[in-house]
Amino acid sequence: MFNAHSEFLFPRQVIISKDLEYEYYREELITYCLNKKSEDPEGKHFTNVYGWQSDIILHDKKLPKIFKERIKQNVFYCLQNELNILATSIDIHRMWIQISQKNSFNIQHTHPMTHYSGVFYVKTPNSNECGNLTFHPFSDSNNYQPLLFVHDEILKKNNMTVSKSYTPSEGTLFLFPSGLRHSVSVNQTNCDRISIAFDILFNR
Repeated sequence: MFNAHSEFLFPRQVIISKDLEYEYYREELITYCLNKKSEDPEGKHFTNVYGWQSDIILHDKKLPKIFKERIKQNVFYCLQNELNILATSIDIHRMWIQISQKNSFNIQHTHPMTHYSGVFYVKTPNSNECGNLTFHPFSDSNNYQPLLFVHDEILKKNNMTVSKSYTPSEGTLFLFPSGLRHSVSVNQTNCDRISIAFDILFNR
């Protein structure tokens, strides 16, 4: 006789939110992002390969006011309704633009020294080949090798997977723990993919 049970530990929560009013400020935000690139064509180089990344824009006076208001509202709504955090305040710590043309991608990385991170999709080609956002729960192959021997129904029931990918769409926000490894696959289209990423700090 045996008495066995399973406990799946340490789940990672990814929150996905669609701004249903994005069309009202879409063009203004796209124009702002493209203007920032024209002002600094070289940009910054961190995890982006072939793509363009801006400097920090959080306090840029030219950043559309409606976007600043909407993104804060969206973040607060998500964290209060989906995460139910125990924090007295939430601060957007830093924010930057990512413009990814054809053949560009982002390597696996995390965002250290912050609590949660987010990415808002400003413009996306109407294609599932524009570069998926992929989350990686494991940092090395030794951690996920056992999954190769687990029954499919158990994997599906408990969402046990080596990675999880999402095709981005305009007006969609992803929020996730900053320590969760993530990457963006190659944009195989001829159109730019534009996103704005940011980090969040919680305060008690």
